[in-house]
Amino acid sequence: MTRRYAAKNEKNEWFIKRKRSRVSFRGTLRYCSLAVHQRLEQGRVDDLWSWAFMAVELRDPLPWAHLMHPETVQAVKEETPIEKLCSTGTSRIFIPIMKHFQKLGYYDRPDYQMIFNTRGPHDAVHFAAGPHSGCLLRPMINRSPPRSLPKTCRATG
Repeated sequence: MTRRYAAKNEKNEWFIKRKRSRVSFRGTLRYCSLAVHQRLEQGRVDDLWSWAFMAVELRDPLPWAHLMHPETVQAVKEETPIEKLCSTGTSRIFIPIMKHFQKLGYYDRPDYQMIFNTRGPHDAVHFAAGPHSGCLLRPMINRSPPRSLPKTCRATG
């Protein structure tokens, strides 16, 4: 399911492998990027599109979630403006992130720092409703020394 997109040359320097002109569908219909629908080579940004679709869906249903036919899902993804996809609540935080993704091609490096620095209400990204609200992004990326998680973020089983 995976393909190494970067390799080291004879000088031990990293480079992005040349993209293939046509590839097989790999991914989940609901969360894959438009490049996957179009059978184009997947790069770093395509993984980020999947992450963004999943994160938005934790708060709002994706407009194509009920669809099963690949061409129909692709058409709805192409026709849905980012502002409509991220129109409610804290999913709006993804508007500038997704607009950044739209500018990127296979060889481009996403601005990970911009993504990390994008902040939502109360300096955290709150997506999940219920007892785990507010536990999705920032606490998981915390770069400070380990600490105890709030009770609401602990796994239950």
